[in-house]
Amino acid sequence: MRISDTSPLAGHTTLGVGGAAGLLVEVAGATPAVREALEAVRERVGPQQALTLLGEGSNVVVSDAGLPAVVVLRGGDVAAVEEGDDAARVRVDGGMSWDDLVAWAVARGLGGIELLSGIPGTVGAAPVQNIAAYGQALSETFVALEAVDRVTGEVRTLDAPACDFGYRDSRLKRDLADRLVITSVTLDLARTARSPLGYRDLERRFAEHGGDPDDLADRRAAVLAVRRAKSMVWDPEDPWSRGCGSFFVSPYLPREDAIALVDGVRGEGAGERLFAWYAGAEAEQVKVPAALVLLAAGFANGDRWGSVGLSPRHVLALVNLGGATAQRVADVASHIQGTVASRLGVTLQAEPRFLGDFAAFDPERFAAEVDHEPGADATPSWARDAVR
Repeated sequence: MRISDTSPLAGHTTLGVGGAAGLLVEVAGATPAVREALEAVRERVGPQQALTLLGEGSNVVVSDAGLPAVVVLRGGDVAAVEEGDDAARVRVDGGMSWDDLVAWAVARGLGGIELLSGIPGTVGAAPVQNIAAYGQALSETFVALEAVDRVTGEVRTLDAPACDFGYRDSRLKRDLADRLVITSVTLDLARTARSPLGYRDLERRFAEHGGDPDDLADRRAAVLAVRRAKSMVWDPEDPWSRGCGSFFVSPYLPREDAIALVDGVRGEGAGERLFAWYAGAEAEQVKVPAALVLLAAGFANGDRWGSVGLSPRHVLALVNLGGATAQRVADVASHIQGTVASRLGVTLQAEPRFLGDFAAFDPERFAAEVDHEPGADATPSWARDAVR
């Protein structure tokens, strides 16, 4: 465990913004160490002081004013494995890097999370968001989690029903938000069963570069290649990855409205084709890729507002172009949400959490202070049409 006073937080987030923590405690992700860290915070700042938990800082926007007390949970390993003929039950420390776990599982022939390769963050953060990509979701393999109650220090166990998973959602984001520190996650991983591989980006990758769509290593390699092409794998050398990944959650709309929106972007008939595959022929409410919502509202890859912009490689990624402030990120996000609402009547929810104090968005001041530079016409079609 390492304790620091007035420590900058921008370097602890993939977006690269945020003020200082009054108290910063860095600790590995196993239960005894976390309980010790929480006790140390209580002794230093008192039980009533707000405490913020960070993992790899990949899904947060930290206020420029900083935060009073922060615990960074980072480090850990696979703690236990129960082997079976067709599956294995795996218990993993909450502070382990999620992608390290995926690599570990693939190397041992264990499937169920290989399509979640390249997602930043820790294992402990994965159930909170119910991370999902390319047709796989954490909830499909989740068994239980162990957590420390931030207030009482009690160790709690929650199974899948208790987590109440939904799309990009769980109870851990609702009534249990900011209450628990997840110290281990248990998953059931399969040796032979494979989830369907139907996403266009992955189909194209296999068609153009070869590989076995049923092989775990090939599936992981294909996902990483597709995500890297969109700068959706965190890389400090890649300026377009300086963000939070996909910034907005795909909304659900009435089927007819969704079809009209997609047709407006991709041409007549595109909506029917998309949702027949994406949601089934009978669904009345369908999930519309948020990237298509932004395109329908007139946004484009490479749009920028000063130091904050939409990535040229993926319209859904809001990135720090250098020297951005957290407030500017919040203002651009609010501008996009307001524009989408006024032009399309669609409400977009931000996916990352906003931590700390932010000024209320003022559209008039934003328009007066910030110049909009439209995205380049040379944006490649594969990037312009990219959807998650």
